[in-house]
Amino acid sequence: MIDEGSIGTRLTDRQIPILYLIKLEFADGDVYFTNWSQSIEWDGQVWQSMNITPTVSTMEESSNLESQALNISLSPVSAAMLSLALEDPSNYRGLPASIYMCVLDDNFKPLGDPMLRWYGYMDTMTIATDVGDDGVTGAVNLKCETGMHALRRLKTYRMNNAQQQVRVPGDKGFEYVERLITEPTTWLSVQFQRQG
Repeated sequence: MIDEGSIGTRLTDRQIPILYLIKLEFADGDVYFTNWSQSIEWDGQVWQSMNITPTVSTMEESSNLESQALNISLSPVSAAMLSLALEDPSNYRGLPASIYMCVLDDNFKPLGDPMLRWYGYMDTMTIATDVGDDGVTGAVNLKCETGMHALRRLKTYRMNNAQQQVRVPGDKGFEYVERLITEPTTWLSVQFQRQG
């Protein structure tokens, strides 16, 4: 049972430990991991720590029909994540990604069940390296988009006979559309029709 009062009180604190559970649905199989230092069992799955620190960008909400991107940065790079990043993009692009969030108390115990905080689709995965005083560091950056992003990528079709023949060969529905637009004809008025 979720104690909404304790969650609300906890959210007013300055320092809030938050548990993220991240589910990425790759074509080869789902990957479950967490920002926690140890693996966690929840919802019938084991969410692996993978010894990485996922960084999730700000989750923004929009009241209009605008795509909101979310970036997940995984560092240090594990061999498993590196192999996923180097795979063919069709293995992840356009497939679902979910982020669950749970607020923790002062003893780092969950306050209720994790709640779905963000849902979208994986878009691009890049590998970033940085040479600094500590040596070479790297991260796998995964950009995810909401479903609105897919709407911008839809192929549009023109309403003309050529496009219709590609889609439905032999169809006559658009045969005269272009001529009706380019060569408008005057239609008989109601008054003229009543005279006859």
